[in-house]
Amino acid sequence: MSAMLSSLRYLAGSSGPSGYGSRTTAEEATLYAGDLSHITAIVTGATSGIGAETARVLARRGARLVLPARNLKAAEEARARILAGLAVPDGDRVELLPLDLSSLGSVRRFVARFLALRLPLHLLINNAGQYAERFAVSEDGVEMTFAANYLGHFLLTKLLLPAMADTARATGVQGRIVGTCSLFDGAASSSTPDDAASSSTVPRGCPIAVARRPPPLKPTPSPVVVALCPPPPSPSPSAAPSRRQSPSPPAAVAVALAAHAVTPAAPNL
Repeated sequence: MSAMLSSLRYLAGSSGPSGYGSRTTAEEATLYAGDLSHITAIVTGATSGIGAETARVLARRGARLVLPARNLKAAEEARARILAGLAVPDGDRVELLPLDLSSLGSVRRFVARFLALRLPLHLLINNAGQYAERFAVSEDGVEMTFAANYLGHFLLTKLLLPAMADTARATGVQGRIVGTCSLFDGAASSSTPDDAASSSTVPRGCPIAVARRPPPLKPTPSPVVVALCPPPPSPSPSAAPSRRQSPSPPAAVAVALAAHAVTPAAPNL
């Protein structure tokens, strides 16, 4: 019954505790975010879907973007679409860097290239995901879906955390890591924190064990916090999306979690 009510609320566009519903667009979710020109964000999987909409709206709010991509041609096209939607296009505000999340070596090279740019890092949006229909093994000897969706993002997050903490200390702006999950993560979404990491389903672009096990509370806020953007309830296959909603409703949630997280960090971090 609760699942049915959740689906009905989703289809009706009813607002949840966050104040957002399935009809909320990413633009609406960031109306009060203000100018984000002081923010640098990395968005994985930004060539389509949730990642593309999140990157587009962050750019419209002024954020500098770094877009990792395995397919650089698709990334160039995504970059062109983002710049075309800006009142004053600035190519220097959207960086493209190669990244294959299924390869741990590629992740390390991406991080090295990013650090060489000497940019601050306030937001890391782990959104990219893939599903291998046939069994395949990565160059590191790991099943491909698990390698790209879990291990790749885990290593990416781990290697970028020091840079995010340094940015928070230097700028006084708290950083945030946002992870998105697909409907394949249904079992993990209903799991307890202790069994989430051992769930048989693999989260899409989200180190869910980290997201569901926040560090103990401290007297002052952490320089970097983690948020999990879950998928919506499964709507009826016949339900048509609203004309005014973003291409993917979860993008509104993802971009809201990111844009509204860049709050002043506590002193003496």
